[in-house]
Amino acid sequence: FGACPDCRGYGVEGVLDEIDDITVFRQRACAMCDGSRLQPLAMKLHFLDCTISQFTAHSVDDALKLTTRWKSELQDAPLTFSRRAVAERVVPDMLQPLHLLQEIGLGYLQLDRPTRTLSGGEFQRARLATCLGAGLHGACYILDEPTAGLHPRDTDRLIAMLKTIRDGGATLVVVEHDTDVMREADWLIDLGPGPGAHGGH
Repeated sequence: FGACPDCRGYGVEGVLDEIDDITVFRQRACAMCDGSRLQPLAMKLHFLDCTISQFTAHSVDDALKLTTRWKSELQDAPLTFSRRAVAERVVPDMLQPLHLLQEIGLGYLQLDRPTRTLSGGEFQRARLATCLGAGLHGACYILDEPTAGLHPRDTDRLIAMLKTIRDGGATLVVVEHDTDVMREADWLIDLGPGPGAHGGH
């Protein structure tokens, strides 16, 4: 609903350039939304003088600090009754996913970063945070090396999140080569005896 009608929420548009009789296709920011990916009404929405575009330009870490500050300042903010009712419901809902993304080691990511630009490990960890927030009971998640690209200091936080999802009633099957993650597994499935055509038995 909030997506720009011209670029359909991608924020970019294709452009054909003629350079020395060669046609070059390139992308540039959408002329209608200026790369914000939002339709005109959504671009005008703001909360405490911050628009959606300004908020999503923050990293997860910075957005979490800002949202935490908003929550503490909410009582003194000059809001009408109806706006205060919305804010008191929305701000806590914003805090949970931001906190989960930070816990999984993705605090450095900008909120407006397109999913297609994430590494495999970043994408899987972001999905893990979503799963944890959803609290699905009885689901089975299959993860392919979620530690890929993860700084070793964040491995413990990833393991803690995997255990939280497990303890919530879900099953996780993790393909992983990180020894710290393997040591924490309830079960190890070792496919061998060798690699490639020699494995899988």
